[in-house]
Amino acid sequence: MRVAFGGVAEPATTQPITYAGAGDPPALLATEGKDTTVRPANSDGLAARLRAAGVDVERRAYPGLGHVGVVTALARPLRSRATVLADAVAFARRVTGEW
Repeated sequence: MRVAFGGVAEPATTQPITYAGAGDPPALLATEGKDTTVRPANSDGLAARLRAAGVDVERRAYPGLGHVGVVTALARPLRSRATVLADAVAFARRVTGEW
């Protein structure tokens, strides 16, 4: 984190919650339940900010995957680890009115 963001004069500018507000698109926040890279509380705060602004938000936790594991579970050989892809497709269909 320090390597990526250590030289930033205003650390808040690196956080998505800083920019969240009314008019944002629906959001699916997929995290690992005990993530130590991006704390689940960060996703909870972002979800709360978006909901307060009237944005459709779905928050999903995938225990045991780790931060990178949530993303890699989208790849064909690792999809059996969690329902990340199926959940993302279902979310996209719900918010776009598809199928």
